[in-house]
Amino acid sequence: MMSEVEKVRDPIDLSFWESQGEMAKLAILGGKYWNKVQGWLSWLNYQVDAQESPLTIVKLLAFQRDVQRFQDEPESLFRLRVKHALANAKDAGSSAGFKEIWKRLELGYLGQNERVPGLDWDIVQLEITENALNDNPELLSVIIQKYGRTCRRYTYSTLAPAPITIRTFDFDHVRTDCIAREQENMNVDIVERSVGFGNDVEFILAKEG
Repeated sequence: MMSEVEKVRDPIDLSFWESQGEMAKLAILGGKYWNKVQGWLSWLNYQVDAQESPLTIVKLLAFQRDVQRFQDEPESLFRLRVKHALANAKDAGSSAGFKEIWKRLELGYLGQNERVPGLDWDIVQLEITENALNDNPELLSVIIQKYGRTCRRYTYSTLAPAPITIRTFDFDHVRTDCIAREQENMNVDIVERSVGFGNDVEFILAKEG
């Protein structure tokens, strides 16, 4: 059977000459008390964790952090937006910050193109994966309205990843050029040049004509 001391998390460690009798009982009592205090403090921390606390508490945190849940928003996404509300507010209004916000909300790839030739200077083109908005069509409007850059218009295009397979193999190529030149002494120099990948060798042979 588990002893009283083993039931207490982080029991009070007494010196060996005090670990018996009434002092040991007092240490066990003190350990149980501090376990309760630790539980109370942990409960308070648990309540402000947007991903673990009850949804009622999350809604109160959302009100405090100026986050409104849009229609049909999944609970998991709502909790993420509440959890990162402060960090997202700090990163709002910049290109790098917008990318960090997108990453915190676990929305996948994001590309941003600015000053695109042929378009007005204030238009920002976003490239996102097609599944980022499948279940949350209103999310992009919410993010741009709340965290987008001032005096910018946003357009977006979706990317559909397609798996591809690439096969590799070896191949070689060798080319040989022969050039014959007639000399005054009636000898003929035959220059043979072989060229290949990683190979460039020249042979000069002299033959009598």
